[in-house]
Amino acid sequence: MVKLRGILALLFCILETITFAKNYYVSNTGDDTADGLTQQSTWKTISKINEFKFSPGDSILFKRGDTWREQLILTSSGSSGNHIVISSYGSGAKPRILGSNTTTEWTIHSENVWKSNSIFANFDSPNDRIWFISPNSTTWGVWESAGIGSLDAEYEYNYSNDIIYVYSTSDPSVAYTSIEVPIIEDVISLQSETDSAEYYTFDGLEVAYFGHVGIGTDWPGGISDNSTRAMRGFEVRNCYIHHGNRKDGPDGYGILVRMSDVIIENNEIHDMGRRGLSILADGFIYSTILENIVIQDNYFHTGWHTTGPDIINSDDVCVFDNIIIRRNIIEDDPTLPISGGMGAVGIYIGFIGSGSAAIQNVWIYNNLIKNPKGGGGIQVENVDDLYIHNNTIYLGNQYDGTGILTTGASDFAIIRNNIIYSNNRNSQCLSVSNSSGYHFDYNLYYSKYPTSYNSFVYVNPTAYRQSDWFSYRSATGWDGNSPNPADPRFISSSDFHLHPESNMIDKGIDVGLPYNGDAPDLGAFEFINGTPTIPINTGIDFDEGSPTIVELYFDMELTSSVVPTNSDFTVVLNGSTYFTVTSVNISDTIVRLTLASAVTTGGTLSVSYSKTGVNTLQTPAGGEVESFTRQTNVNIEGPPPEEDFSVRIFQYPTGNYLAIHIGGSPITVPHFIRFYNTFGELVYGDKIDTNASHIPISFSPGVYLVDIGIGDQILYSQRIILDKK
Repeated sequence: MVKLRGILALLFCILETITFAKNYYVSNTGDDTADGLTQQSTWKTISKINEFKFSPGDSILFKRGDTWREQLILTSSGSSGNHIVISSYGSGAKPRILGSNTTTEWTIHSENVWKSNSIFANFDSPNDRIWFISPNSTTWGVWESAGIGSLDAEYEYNYSNDIIYVYSTSDPSVAYTSIEVPIIEDVISLQSETDSAEYYTFDGLEVAYFGHVGIGTDWPGGISDNSTRAMRGFEVRNCYIHHGNRKDGPDGYGILVRMSDVIIENNEIHDMGRRGLSILADGFIYSTILENIVIQDNYFHTGWHTTGPDIINSDDVCVFDNIIIRRNIIEDDPTLPISGGMGAVGIYIGFIGSGSAAIQNVWIYNNLIKNPKGGGGIQVENVDDLYIHNNTIYLGNQYDGTGILTTGASDFAIIRNNIIYSNNRNSQCLSVSNSSGYHFDYNLYYSKYPTSYNSFVYVNPTAYRQSDWFSYRSATGWDGNSPNPADPRFISSSDFHLHPESNMIDKGIDVGLPYNGDAPDLGAFEFINGTPTIPINTGIDFDEGSPTIVELYFDMELTSSVVPTNSDFTVVLNGSTYFTVTSVNISDTIVRLTLASAVTTGGTLSVSYSKTGVNTLQTPAGGEVESFTRQTNVNIEGPPPEEDFSVRIFQYPTGNYLAIHIGGSPITVPHFIRFYNTFGELVYGDKIDTNASHIPISFSPGVYLVDIGIGDQILYSQRIILDKK
């Protein structure tokens, strides 16, 4: 009996320590006095979240389509395998958390100069900038330092006594959708220094118009027992982060993190005044390691200092170890001028500290980098054990840029299977200021200006023209197996996959990445067995504001020179009401259908495409879209029932299993899950009847489209890449 009482007491103590993960809901129509535990009892403000203590595994879900203008300060901690998740619920656009405020009323101050009726007490002018928002564009404001009396051109502004003054030929509330004034420095701040907050996942948010950081951790990265230690567990997925600080300003970071175990994937980040993504070591007190950092499948564009990832170690004791940067698209506008400083570097990794600190074990591969200016597409400085493989860098900018730029030594660096194409007489394919430790081979460098010293290769202290190719190889001992300079033959000026007749197919060397054919191809994209990649439909969109337009989205560019007939598409509402398609328009990755009559009632809108063999939807390389059917919910008569449906898919380190986590309410109706290869063929199908499932991988590494849904309705679609079997 004594033993039994002891066991019961022990079980009671264990049960007391068990916590169950909860979902907390937040909406603009909520009430902070509610419990936040259901979609009918939501909280309203971010301030409520800031004062609450969360447990590992909890989720904070913002309603899609809603907007908040508050700072989110996170002090709780998750745990390894049980992150605190900041995500969304419902349908519609991503929830917006903005670092700005705006005003809907303006008063005329003098001729064409207007002053805001609202005050902006926290605006850090002139260090920050304001933004003029129109239906189809966002324009950076221009600070007029000479004062209010000198405002004489559109987008100029000044700030005095907490009031914004702008130049506009008409009332700004009519001329613009809004004018956004940043009043919050850090929109989402993880309090790692004071509260040791760690293990967080941010998924499916829009964060914009701020003075310093969109999503980030504070400095220096965690306090434990009066000593600095590395915090762990920081993931940002499927977020849209844009417009921070000012062009080439001291701040403006889409994401800033000082942690280990970092995953940044499937985000769009643009118009950052400083860095699209900053991973930083500065000010650590005791020796530590920041490790296991993965940056993949993101779209970075239109930067003003470093457009993509910027990893800097300026510390004396911290070591960066095990960094992977892969499958990102980093793109800058070739017509925009350099705005001081570095211009727009694609990827920067540099150790500029001293002592025992270092950056080591870095892999950069399968990235497409377009139009860097004022710096390198890939720029590295004092990085050890560095591997740069299978990237495509296109230098089409009218301003200076460099393909691969090295400004420091390395103990070991291998650069192979890359394509660097210079379409600018002032942009060098390669620039090496310190050649110690570097090894280049199996790379293609090509300049359209073969007689220009500035557009080919520089190895300190010698500049080589393209016509000096053999002299360069002899002097450096590099690129002995690299092809002679030649046009790589891309599909088009906007599609950098290799053309079926490209001589760069099978011209690489095995570096451990998946490939087809006899050898790896050069560049970021592997050509598949001489057969064009088949584009996959990834979604459908219907805007109630344009009830005669339906848009279909695809995972790659389609050619507009081959347009299917209207009758190849069938549009039906609720299985019975059919709509005639009157025109088909193709633009990049979007197919836009115009209907003869408007959709005026709500329900399930289904769009089918039939591949007839004549004028088929296809890519410029000839990859043809297979027949498909997609559905979407149309909200005309009233809002549809809200669904809490978020999905996380990740591959186990062993490579043998995929984990599928479906958030929200417990699954009561089995969901299907289907995997399609790049040819549109079904390679795996099964049922999911729990929120957490594990799927054995019995198919080859490669790219797959994953669909999850119920019955005939697809609720979730994502493209994934399986690295190994």
